[in-house]
Amino acid sequence: MTGEDLRKYIEGHARAGEITRVERARRLRDLTALDAFREYNELCDTAEVIASPRGKAAIEASKIRFLLVRRAKFDRAGGRKR
Repeated sequence: MTGEDLRKYIEGHARAGEITRVERARRLRDLTALDAFREYNELCDTAEVIASPRGKAAIEASKIRFLLVRRAKFDRAGGRKR
């Protein structure tokens, strides 16, 4: 591999990274709350399938924390106090 090859390789990765960032920003801008929730659930389901038993416990703990935080946000938005 020559220095020129390496330069082209690095520039190609930089360009690919920029394209990925632009596409991700566009996708996230257009993502609805329902779509985001569905995608989150799909990721959780996938993680549960491939995780080890120890990993599953960590996933479950993370999911519980997420749900508690979400519930608190809904409560605050609705003016409820717990």
